[in-house]
Amino acid sequence: MSLPTSPTRADAVRFLQMASFGGRPVDVTNVQTNGIPAWIDQQLAAAPSIPFVDRYVRHRGTDTGSSLQRSVWEAFLTAPAQLRQRVAYALAQIFVVSDVDLDQRDIADFAERIEANCFG
Repeated sequence: MSLPTSPTRADAVRFLQMASFGGRPVDVTNVQTNGIPAWIDQQLAAAPSIPFVDRYVRHRGTDTGSSLQRSVWEAFLTAPAQLRQRVAYALAQIFVVSDVDLDQRDIADFAERIEANCFG
């Protein structure tokens, strides 16, 4: 399958739905303007997000839900490196860990390692 050289708005939206957790309007415009291969190159060059451990520490005690879940979903929805987030999420569905003998900080460290190394 070849990638469209000038994706339509619908092409860009569909692509971003598959390659990220959904694109913002600026992301759709970026894909339309620069093309899908350029977006992928930008994403591969982007650094990992704020470390999950730091996010976890920041959220700990500030919400009624799980601080770890909040920090992970915050990264999924707001991190600039959306392709990295999507691939890390897919890998986390394959490499599953139990929190029976681990605390949330250990799980956050595991998530951070998956995100940092998800491309290779």
